Amino acid sequence: MNVCLGYLLDSQKRKHGIYPVAVPNMCPQQHYMAYSLRQILADPTVTARRLTQQDKLRIAFHLSSSTLQLYKTPWLDEMWGKEDVCFVQVPGARSISIYEHPYINRQLSSTANTVRPQAQQPKFKIIRNQTLYNLGILLIELWYGKTMQKPYRPHYMENCGL
Repeated sequence: MNVCLGYLLDSQKRKHGIYPVAVPNMCPQQHYMAYSLRQILADPTVTARRLTQQDKLRIAFHLSSSTLQLYKTPWLDEMWGKEDVCFVQVPGARSISIYEHPYINRQLSSTANTVRPQAQQPKFKIIRNQTLYNLGILLIELWYGKTMQKPYRPHYMENCGL
């Protein structure tokens, strides 16, 4: 059933519908597991199935198109990242299905703060669009299957004490 529960209005007065998610065979005793993209990249064995190149391309497509659709709306924070991208593992579902539908986890507050405080402004003004920059970093990490938390250090530098 496709019943609209309500709408959210963004700053440009565009309506974003809220619809219930239908989960087949939903039982109260079933436990759903949610994993962030950060968890999956840090430990690829955290789910029952590793990311394949096809999974990575599918996720990249969903994230890119969602960024275009949700840009400058309350649904996507400017400082979003891999911890905000979630995958829900449904008990009894095919193991491949966990990567079919990535979700953006976003806490919405009743008071929308459109102006960021000065302390949170980016240090480097070279980044013109923080949302697209974050998407680019996320796509690079997704493709290589690794986080970019630590800069790469060649093994010969470790032996030199650098």
